[in-house]
Amino acid sequence: MGINILYFRKVIRGLRYGISVLIISALFACGGSQKTGSRTDSQNYLNHKVIVGDTPATLVEKYRMSIEDIRSANGGKLPALDPGVIIIIPKDKIGSLASQIKDPNDPMFEQESDTTEVLTMDEIDMSIILPFYLEYNSKLISRNSSPTDPTDFLVHEKSIPALQFFEGAKIAQKELELEGISVNLNAYDTENDKVSLAELLNSEDVKKSHLLIGSFGTDKNEEAVNITKTNGNDLVITKSYRANYIDNNDHVIIAHPSGIRQCKMMAEYLKNKFEGENIIIVHQESNKEENLAGIFKSILVNHKSWSVPEYNEEKLYLEAFQKKLSGLETQLESGKKNVVVITSSSEFLVSRVLTKLYTYKGQYDIVVSGLPTWQNFQSLDVDILQELKVHYFTTAYLDKSNPLFIRFRKMYVRSYFTEPGPDAFDGYCMVKYLARSMHSKGSDFRSDLLLGIKDFSKQTMNYHYVEDGGGLENRSFFILKFEDYDLRTLNF
Repeated sequence: MGINILYFRKVIRGLRYGISVLIISALFACGGSQKTGSRTDSQNYLNHKVIVGDTPATLVEKYRMSIEDIRSANGGKLPALDPGVIIIIPKDKIGSLASQIKDPNDPMFEQESDTTEVLTMDEIDMSIILPFYLEYNSKLISRNSSPTDPTDFLVHEKSIPALQFFEGAKIAQKELELEGISVNLNAYDTENDKVSLAELLNSEDVKKSHLLIGSFGTDKNEEAVNITKTNGNDLVITKSYRANYIDNNDHVIIAHPSGIRQCKMMAEYLKNKFEGENIIIVHQESNKEENLAGIFKSILVNHKSWSVPEYNEEKLYLEAFQKKLSGLETQLESGKKNVVVITSSSEFLVSRVLTKLYTYKGQYDIVVSGLPTWQNFQSLDVDILQELKVHYFTTAYLDKSNPLFIRFRKMYVRSYFTEPGPDAFDGYCMVKYLARSMHSKGSDFRSDLLLGIKDFSKQTMNYHYVEDGGGLENRSFFILKFEDYDLRTLNF
């Protein structure tokens, strides 16, 4: 049920309560942007500890240096002057203003100091709202409240994608700091019902964010789009089955092609690649799989269709399924490529259909097209995937030979003591490039995204407007094929 991860205790200790939600704070191993700082280089800097009554004006008066010099020593901005906060003072600038110092009571001086409290695109607030499934982990903690080994903590498997996304985002945050771009990250657990989701999105902490990045589920994405539009928030949806609800919402970005668009692009590829061949579309008789199959059928006009009742564990079903499976050969043709398009995410169905097709490999030329979800299956035989020339489609292809990929992996393993998954790379790329675009273009950051961005995936971001006046959708799309017992990209 869970995965043993060293940093889990840090995650749990970082939990704090927000408005009806659990918020994951920035207490991860790689750290976050800090509101306090200090320098150990006592020869060049001294640390001023803020006390009650300190203001930008009193600091300038005390040290006789410009406010710009203080900002520069503190990463380009003046931290909030709360009691206990450490302000770094450069010794070589002390007394540099001498008699030119402004009167602290001068209205113009006060006006300048007020601007330090206003967030600009040099300081970007992002809220990440993902399904962390914190309630599952609370149960795991209660059963493991006093482990003898500090690494003996379980993270529920459902939490891993969101957790790794946030960890990748934290690494991006640290790199952006070195570029002079400050990003404040707050992470929230996705709510399970529309009322709680509305309460979260309408909370002051979330509403003040410059950008929301979230995954709300098919039934709540449209609700999130409408609320954030009313509140004036820019919203990035990490995953979505449909994209039609952003047609008239230019403040919404879909970070990956919608599920429907992915199926259409794969169907177009198969149509062009295997025109005139024997195409067989295989699926279960369920609404979801019939809808997916319908997308392929609408584009692959000359096709055969083969379906089975939706899987259940009853003995009669298993017997009926085996009987139906034995008739699959009647759909195959000699002298043509048999392109078997399986629009199912049922591991039971997929593994058995592939095993059956494998028995025909000496008699027929077979190519199989599958879904991205197959990459998570545990029971698929690699030899079968190789022999049947199985094709997947995906929205991100990671080039593992790319130096940037290697560098990120090293940083992630060093910080979190585990290998990064695709979601970690996703969080890293998304936060890094969105923040850079917002920093350089401000509210017009979408124009920067339209230029396309490449990184350690061959095409990380390839945005297009869904229509005039609509939102942006990333069209990055890759077709992968098993070759030499590894997945290789075909369309680049």
